[in-house]
Amino acid sequence: MIEDIEMRELFRIESSEHLQRLDDDLLILENDPGNKEAADEVFREAHSLKGAARMLGLTEIEALAHRFEEIFAQVKNQNTRLLPPHIDQLYHCLEAIRMLVEEALTGVRCDVKVTDLLCRLEPEALGQPQVRPPQLKPTDTTVPPPPPESPVSLDESELIVMQAQANREQQRETGDSAETAAPFDFPSAQANIVPFQIDNIRVATSKLDLLISQIRELTAIKQRIVQRHLDLEDGFDKWHKLAGEIRKNASPTAKAQEKIESFTALLEKLKSRLYDDRSKLEFTTSELEESVRVTRLLPLSSLFRVFPRMVKELAREQSKEARLVVEGGDTTADKRVIEELKDPLMHLMRNALDHGLEPPEERMQLGKPPVGTITLRAYRSGSQLVVEVQDDGRGLDVEAIRRAAAKRKIHPPEVLATMTPEQLRSLIFESTLSTAPFVSDISGRGIGLEVVRVNVQRLKGEVEVESVPQQGCMVRLRLPETLAATKVLTLRASGLTYAIPAESILKTFPVHRSEIFTMEGRSSILFEGEAVSVARLGGLMHFARNDFSVPKQAQIDAPGEENVLLPAIACAVGEERFALIVDELLMDQEVLLKQQNPLLQQAGNILGATLLETGEICLIVSPSELLNSLCHQTIVPKKAQAEEAPKPKTILMAEDSLITRTQMKRILKGAGYQVITAVDGLDALDKLKAQPVDALVSDVQMPNIDGLTLTARVRQLKKYRELPIILVTSLASEEDRRKGADVGANAYLTKPTFDQKVLLDTLRRLV
Repeated sequence: MIEDIEMRELFRIESSEHLQRLDDDLLILENDPGNKEAADEVFREAHSLKGAARMLGLTEIEALAHRFEEIFAQVKNQNTRLLPPHIDQLYHCLEAIRMLVEEALTGVRCDVKVTDLLCRLEPEALGQPQVRPPQLKPTDTTVPPPPPESPVSLDESELIVMQAQANREQQRETGDSAETAAPFDFPSAQANIVPFQIDNIRVATSKLDLLISQIRELTAIKQRIVQRHLDLEDGFDKWHKLAGEIRKNASPTAKAQEKIESFTALLEKLKSRLYDDRSKLEFTTSELEESVRVTRLLPLSSLFRVFPRMVKELAREQSKEARLVVEGGDTTADKRVIEELKDPLMHLMRNALDHGLEPPEERMQLGKPPVGTITLRAYRSGSQLVVEVQDDGRGLDVEAIRRAAAKRKIHPPEVLATMTPEQLRSLIFESTLSTAPFVSDISGRGIGLEVVRVNVQRLKGEVEVESVPQQGCMVRLRLPETLAATKVLTLRASGLTYAIPAESILKTFPVHRSEIFTMEGRSSILFEGEAVSVARLGGLMHFARNDFSVPKQAQIDAPGEENVLLPAIACAVGEERFALIVDELLMDQEVLLKQQNPLLQQAGNILGATLLETGEICLIVSPSELLNSLCHQTIVPKKAQAEEAPKPKTILMAEDSLITRTQMKRILKGAGYQVITAVDGLDALDKLKAQPVDALVSDVQMPNIDGLTLTARVRQLKKYRELPIILVTSLASEEDRRKGADVGANAYLTKPTFDQKVLLDTLRRLV
């Protein structure tokens, strides 16, 4: 009997499906022996059943399924047909497998002689040709003692097959055959009748998604009914007051008084019944939501199993040694959460391998084991799912991050100078920021970690970074277990209704206009003794802008507001705090989040939408994206912006192929660069000396002077020692990349996988 309860239930489901399909296909083959599709499916189903049995150590089932597979492999390969007697034998075998499956599930022994079945199911016995390995006949009856070596271990299923072959040989020697042997000794059909019952079914996830959509509608209806009940209670209270006034002032007749009492009793009864119905509907809807939520939960192992091979291959490509340790694979999460996690985890592990783990020789010099360790860990923390990617490599260099952020002008130098190590570490998720000295197709462009931030924000999650120099780095993702139900605060801003997730709200409070001041170009207020940025939500949610200056609605400068109290919401994203000014605070409620429509993706700052109890569609804002928008806003006059319009950068491009040179020039000019072309490395050197440029893009294999030599010579020129150089070539090996880095190239991109977006992203980062 299978001891593991979970595995036993899984095998019950899977084996039932395989056996049913085998039964169906044998029936098809009985009526149509030449049906190739049915024969192919028998082969596949037998193979799958064999694999499942092997994983669980069910050797007898494995041996019988393997014999099925052998027979139908020969049917496929030799284009032969099974005759009715052969089908009968296969039916007997299928029934035996069913009995063995039942034994594995219940522990009740069955009397199935597997070796006899295997004898009868040999391809030769079924009329199929069989190729046997040559038999070595001993020349001496004396058996020498075995050598003092480890004995050869045979799989138990192989021993069963060998026993069947031995029995078959004995039958030949005695003149018996499978065709004349006694029939199978199965228990009577009456003794094996099992009540027909389907315990599990498989449901397409699209149907679950449809069910969730319908639950959303049901929840909206429930909320409207709740509102109607509240309206009725309000009306009932008004009727009570009116009836009291009638009794007091109008002195109604006894008959009128009776009617008033009767109508009041009717309303009371209606109110009570409606309350009961409302309570039952709320309970049933909540139970249904919870049932569907649990149904959509999957173990993270379904995602984690794809990463060991990826880590192994990437480590080999980079001449590093790494092992992946997976913990908490049995932790469950919503199907969509798992789907959205794949890309962030892939980029985090790629980043750990490329930037975190040192080469083996460097690790040994530091006293570390040559094999680096990446740990992928998942666990539950309250209502949150936590996934961590940790390495034992270099850790993050906060000063290098500060320099890279200053170069990319992510924040003003004075702001970067005051940032804490935690704040600086969070900058690694900014677009185009990378501390890598060398860029390749794999990493170094500052794009991968931005994907992590964007995907986690889309999941209403948070990213945390911990790092210790020379000990490693850990990125922690905090995510909701499910994306269905969300507690929100609804509010009004610029005439629209929005909702903000309750878990991001610290406090709601009124703000006096006089309390708002400007700090580092942004409106700010004091919250719990700390200066935090503040903006109008309506201004941040503008769906269209003609320029990149801060809209007036986002600046809190409307006239006449000096003595007005403005509703404010203090929010937190990780360790960062900020405040939003709104027009009106409405109410707390629990809503079902509908995934963001692609049409709104360009608008930004939106998590998704929901349907309120009033039937109104409400956009749910993303606190993390709002913080990002707010941090990138500074109050800059348009005139100053026009005066500071940057001059187009000049790119020198060296490429000997006319077609490639023309295409690359179009790409660069289309991105707003001025382009100077050179036909080879020698031509590029001449033009470099004649005219200043901001970057060099070069092929490697060129006449006169190749790209590697060109790069080395450019680095010898004092004026261009810091010039960004990007090599674009068809040479894609790790050794070629290393040569490019050795001569001083900043980036090495390969033509077989060339993507113009990669080139432009790299230029934006380097120039």
